[in-house]
Amino acid sequence: MPGAHRHPVDPGDLRGEHVAARARRPPPSAEAVAMGVAAWVMASPRRFRLAGSALRLARSLGGRRGWITRLPPPLSAWTASRDVPWPPRRTFRRWWRSTGWADSRGGHGTAGRV
Repeated sequence: MPGAHRHPVDPGDLRGEHVAARARRPPPSAEAVAMGVAAWVMASPRRFRLAGSALRLARSLGGRRGWITRLPPPLSAWTASRDVPWPPRRTFRRWWRSTGWADSRGGHGTAGRV
């Protein structure tokens, strides 16, 4: 057909090259995975609120002096070389609401319901 553009490479070959290139790429680092999870949690007010509530449950993992010395895998690699302070008793949002600043600044701001 005159004037028709012919692709010099079969598109099926391009897909195979893409798959092979991804297979050669090293897996993401633990830091990259952690940042991806954090971004996913913080992208949703509901998930962020639930994460804050779950964090309070982490206080039960702590020792008597306010430090968490051992976490379950895969976080155990982190606590093998360092301790983590206990999470606060109240979430930041609960603390903010208790200060009265939220009401004097026009409610809860743009973040929505606490």
